[in-house]
Amino acid sequence: MSSPAGPVRRSTRSGAAASSPIAESPVPSNPLADDGPKSSPAAQHVPAAKSSSGSRKPSGSPSAVLLLAVLLISGGIMYNQWSQQQAAAAEAAVAEAAAGERGAAVASTQHRSALEQEAAVEQEAPAEEDEPPPPPMTAEEVAVFELAAGEHYGSPPGFQLPDFQEEVDVSSEEEEQAEQHDQEEAEQQATEADPGEHQEEHQGEGERAQRVLSSNADEEAAAAAAATFDPEAHRQYLELPPWPEADEQALTGSWHFTEQVYDYAASLPMTQVLSWDNPRLVLLPSFLSPQEVGHMIRVSKDNLERSEVLVADGEDQQSDIRTSFGFWPESDPVVDAITERLHRTIGVPQAFGEGLYVLNYQVDQKYEAHNDHCMDALDNKVAEPACLDFLKRAGGPECGPGKGGPTCGDRVATFILYLKSPTRGGKTAFPEADITRDAMGDEHRSGNAPDEWYCHDDRVLAASPPAGTGVLFWDYRPSNGTGAGSFQDGSAQPNAHSVYEAMHSGCPVTEGEKYIATRWIRASGFDYHLLNQD
Repeated sequence: MSSPAGPVRRSTRSGAAASSPIAESPVPSNPLADDGPKSSPAAQHVPAAKSSSGSRKPSGSPSAVLLLAVLLISGGIMYNQWSQQQAAAAEAAVAEAAAGERGAAVASTQHRSALEQEAAVEQEAPAEEDEPPPPPMTAEEVAVFELAAGEHYGSPPGFQLPDFQEEVDVSSEEEEQAEQHDQEEAEQQATEADPGEHQEEHQGEGERAQRVLSSNADEEAAAAAAATFDPEAHRQYLELPPWPEADEQALTGSWHFTEQVYDYAASLPMTQVLSWDNPRLVLLPSFLSPQEVGHMIRVSKDNLERSEVLVADGEDQQSDIRTSFGFWPESDPVVDAITERLHRTIGVPQAFGEGLYVLNYQVDQKYEAHNDHCMDALDNKVAEPACLDFLKRAGGPECGPGKGGPTCGDRVATFILYLKSPTRGGKTAFPEADITRDAMGDEHRSGNAPDEWYCHDDRVLAASPPAGTGVLFWDYRPSNGTGAGSFQDGSAQPNAHSVYEAMHSGCPVTEGEKYIATRWIRASGFDYHLLNQD
């Protein structure tokens, strides 16, 4: 039996390629180039020779010579005129090309001059003075900053937690408040902490310091929870109607543990029943959001201490039976919202619950088979001293109204929140469950056997759900007892019957690590009687 709680406290980069700033100069055409071969004007004016059948003069006659001379002279004149025209056109083309080159050169000179003027202006302008760099941090400031970052995040400064807001849009106001709370807490710790003391603390704690400072369990767990998170199922938990607050009479033992209460969580559409009786075991998928999973680990992982068990002399002591580490988180908006939702889901007043206790199991760490309630047998049973003190925290060991109510102060239910599941091992096994016994038959062995056989047999009723899942099992079920007597003298006749088959074990983790948060629930106000005694 675990010890009871203390008092609650994401470019596209688009862009066209830049155009070249260099202007292209016009290229002049070749002034001697022609579009194709052309005949000379002289050739164009030579008439074709005529043939005649008549008589003709001898070829050497003076008139023929004279005619030939006239033709040659005329052709020469015309050719000379054509050549002059071609030369004039070529000179004009060369002149035009030269003018274009001069214009481009002028433009280029002007552009270069403008650039030189701009550079001169920039050189003449006074240079802006750079702000002086901040002074380096002192060793003391570095130590304080690292302390705050380590205790608050458990990761290097500047690490940003995964953002699931696009996937989950629930409890945003509560989560913002929790983040503000975390920031304020870290600032206060950074202000008050002594770096020397912090260093000595972690050096002295050895294993605990290594466990805490090397783990990013909160980010890993939140990511794992997001992979299986069902927003619709989660919303149904948030929309459940609230239960009336417990009045004075309910707080002092007059609350009725009815079949309707016992069946309520199992009847909800988003829950799954793994076992209907002995024990009643209910799975609650997506009970926590990924943010809540991460938050619960983040506020606890730097504060984990070795878990203890309640021993015969009434003291809490460390034991090989239970080798986990744990922490009771203080009240904050996220913790409070989870707690209120939990009680709204099971139908038991919130004041009946102990604080949420976060547990961490590393490799080989475990909690052997045990019951969370104190009294396993009811007939003429006298409570041991350690159990008597345990019962007194909820009005026991006396039963009934004005006392410890239907369970005489004992735990009536256990609610486990799975925050981080290990890679292997670490399941919650029920070795004495009816389902286990029926499956094993004559091969069944006692759940108290020291070899932890129930962690290696697939026939055993067990739960090993993903992060964000809740698991509820009842340690008592309603009965027809008179609700009178006391466990102190063996006369107790509670009107609820303890469920021995609710014995369970946190099996050893064989790979990875496991985080859960547990809330144990009584049947009357927890610590109410002790805080309100006359």
